Amino acid sequence: DGRPLGVLDEGLFAVDGNNVADLLAKIARLQDFVAMSPNSGIEQLAVQWSREAVLNQANKLCVAMVAANRAELLDQLEHAQQALRRDPSKALGSNGTTLSAALRDRLFFSPEPLATQGKVAFVFPGSGNHFAGMGEELSARWPAIYNDQDARSRFLARQFLPEHFWKTELVETLHDDHNALVIGQVALGTAVSDLVRSFGVEPQAVSGYSLGESAGLFSLKAWQDRDGMSQRLNESTLFTEELAGECKAARKVWKLKKNEKVDWVLGIVDVPAAKVRAALSGKDKAYLLIINTHRECVIGGDRVQVEALAREVNGHFFPLRGVTTVHCEVAEPVKKPYRDLHLFPVTAPAGVTFYSCALGESYEVTSDSAADVIL
Repeated sequence: DGRPLGVLDEGLFAVDGNNVADLLAKIARLQDFVAMSPNSGIEQLAVQWSREAVLNQANKLCVAMVAANRAELLDQLEHAQQALRRDPSKALGSNGTTLSAALRDRLFFSPEPLATQGKVAFVFPGSGNHFAGMGEELSARWPAIYNDQDARSRFLARQFLPEHFWKTELVETLHDDHNALVIGQVALGTAVSDLVRSFGVEPQAVSGYSLGESAGLFSLKAWQDRDGMSQRLNESTLFTEELAGECKAARKVWKLKKNEKVDWVLGIVDVPAAKVRAALSGKDKAYLLIINTHRECVIGGDRVQVEALAREVNGHFFPLRGVTTVHCEVAEPVKKPYRDLHLFPVTAPAGVTFYSCALGESYEVTSDSAADVIL
């Protein structure tokens, strides 16, 4: 029937208008619609409502909700109705800790929407965000996205790697297969981006986080040779020997003897960067790799020194797996092959601004600049 996973178990409902009175009238109309409709599933109800009440993008206001069943939807509508009558200047959703999750996290309204003057940014996460089954359900729900990618790629399966990822649990050895983790996560980023854009949501900015910079460039088609990147990775020793595996680059930088092995570890620590920097004094094999937030960092390096660092800053240390020895001086010996890996022809999309982690600002995308910011 073209729906291998069956119908969706949640529905998206929206009402729009130019003022609060319009919204209240539409809410009442949706309440009547739910009461009068046949007892079909929530997805079918959402489809019927979207046909019944076509949204007008010229309208200034909107209330949206995600519901798992009719009772939940009616609760959301009643709450929205009461809240708008009581104080239409307040936003709905993500406020009011006494509310149920269905009301707090699945009901949305802003009295001053940003859509007309704001910009949309697509943010792509860094490595270590892979998970079992990534992309599997997406491909079954929206096969057209994957069919379109397949038409533009000769070896698409080598990018999504279903034999590795489309499982309920990842095999232990996959965490050390950095080529697979890199290409698989980038491929998923392109699929999610294509899906969101198919809904009419277009970004004006792209902010990639580490590996996410590559995902962003491929997703917005600034880079287009995905088969080429897959081939380059398979032929390269960067993520099998130099920056992972034996970690030859770290061995070289740390001037280790032949019988000494690189015991690299990295993870998140919940302390500010300034505190980490202060504790790095005297540690030549430990690094502040990434600053996630004002009070969370990624640290890495030699296990003994990193564990000592974590103790000294008195922070909770959460080890990460499947991430290579980058974001520090260890990458220095392989900077030319690393840059060459990311050197592709560029077709810069119009109206999209790309941001660089390393620069901390936007940059004009060319073949050289893209390779440079990733290096």
